[in-house]
Amino acid sequence: MSSTDTPAFQQMIERACDGSHSFDRIIVHSYSRFFREAFEQEFYLRKLAKHGVRSSRSPSRSAMRTNLSTP
Repeated sequence: MSSTDTPAFQQMIERACDGSHSFDRIIVHSYSRFFREAFEQEFYLRKLAKHGVRSSRSPSRSAMRTNLSTP
């Protein structure tokens, strides 16, 4: 089962594309965990981009620690 098959994933995509602009970015831990196939990844990334929603990887733990410790 792919993450794109789950009801929660489909609900997130529907909400991202419904025109309400509830959010403009989806942050993922790793694209390899978010999408299992290259076609699937390209399909959903283009669909989200069409509706003004971008995706990005979450920063690494060390980068987060650096940002949090910076005054």
